[in-house]
Amino acid sequence: MSHYDPLKGRPLSVYIRYAVPSVTGLVVFSSAQIIDAIFLGQFVGTHALAAVNLALPAIAFCWALPVMCAVGSSAVAGTLIGKNNISAAGDLCIKTLFVNGALAIILVIIVNAFQPWIVIALGTPPDLYELVGDYLRFYLYCFPAIAVSICLYYYAILDNRPILSATAIGVSALINIALDAVLIVGLDMGTAGAAIATGIALSTLGVIIVVARYWQQRRIPFRIIHWKWRTVIQAAYNGVSELINESSVGITTLIFNWVLVTRIGTMGVAAYAIVEYLAMVALMVYFGCSEAMQPLVSKNMGANQPQRVRQFLSINLLTTLAIGMLALTSVLLFPETLSAIFLAESDRHITQFVHDYLLWYAPALLLSGINICISLFFTAILLPRESILVASLRSLILPGLFVLILPMWFAEIGIFVAIPIAEACTLVVVAFLLIYLLQRTSSSLYALRHTS
Repeated sequence: MSHYDPLKGRPLSVYIRYAVPSVTGLVVFSSAQIIDAIFLGQFVGTHALAAVNLALPAIAFCWALPVMCAVGSSAVAGTLIGKNNISAAGDLCIKTLFVNGALAIILVIIVNAFQPWIVIALGTPPDLYELVGDYLRFYLYCFPAIAVSICLYYYAILDNRPILSATAIGVSALINIALDAVLIVGLDMGTAGAAIATGIALSTLGVIIVVARYWQQRRIPFRIIHWKWRTVIQAAYNGVSELINESSVGITTLIFNWVLVTRIGTMGVAAYAIVEYLAMVALMVYFGCSEAMQPLVSKNMGANQPQRVRQFLSINLLTTLAIGMLALTSVLLFPETLSAIFLAESDRHITQFVHDYLLWYAPALLLSGINICISLFFTAILLPRESILVASLRSLILPGLFVLILPMWFAEIGIFVAIPIAEACTLVVVAFLLIYLLQRTSSSLYALRHTS
């Protein structure tokens, strides 16, 4: 329908058409971990919550490369579609699917081979070795299928099928809930059950999209037109910022866990995990909005329509600001209610700790959306260096630095405020960088790229 055509439709209508299913999809997608956390917290205990959070850095490292390839290739493919080079876009997509599957298999082999040492390197207390090891092992059994599903998710959106992606993720979430109920509650499998449920549920995402592609008309043909793979490497480089986002989650979580175990103990890790899960909802909304913006921007860049590019950027910035205010207000008004979702009655003694952490963390909920928006905007207009800089600052360099330094002067409060201060510092850099780039822009975003 021309009304929702990324190149011709009204920008606000097109954005809503893409953003609603994208946000819904990513929130439901992230619910896999959140659902696991709720089941584990309510039916197993805070030690299981802590174990899963200790395992997350290793899982984040595994996710980093496949996400980099998927996001980078989808941005480049979107530009090719904007230039009406559909066959080249399909060639890039199918090659990236093969690369993602191969990378995932290699990562699974490496992690399984060194799992005992990895569990220790994650800073796991001895009493949690078995729980962390079980979660890692069973989750990674499904990881090759998950890596391919990540690509298919982004390509369905690129193929003007955001509703298909959202529907597939919704079905995946329902499967995850059902399996958690059976494996964690019914069979008492603990963290192993949570890992199996999440792995199977995320794997079904790709299956649903593949089946739907055979029954629905598709614009992007998945066919290899030549056997040169350099384009995949170049496209992957454009997604390096997402590599940094994913791997930095692992690094910063590892650093935070180490500081928390050293200063507070397992209770601190469990409390931090609850705050992470709550923040994850807001972050997924931000990523959903910005990932909806990304193909719209990249296609209009390929079609040399800089005014529409700026319109989509402005709409997304205003949307993330509004959502940030809503998230901030919710955390400030209902901290006890939110933390109680993850805690059984017997573990309510850590509620005050979670409450304090939430109040100190709250400003980050407002600032992070802007930084994510600009980072993905740079990726969409093929400015990977700027995107890498923003992603590195907000999710790796500054949080890791502040969480190591601030507790020396402010004790536990220093841990809590590390991320909000990191987001604020990143926002200052983003403001200067964006103003500088927009001033150098002439009538076309190609000029912006050449002057970067």
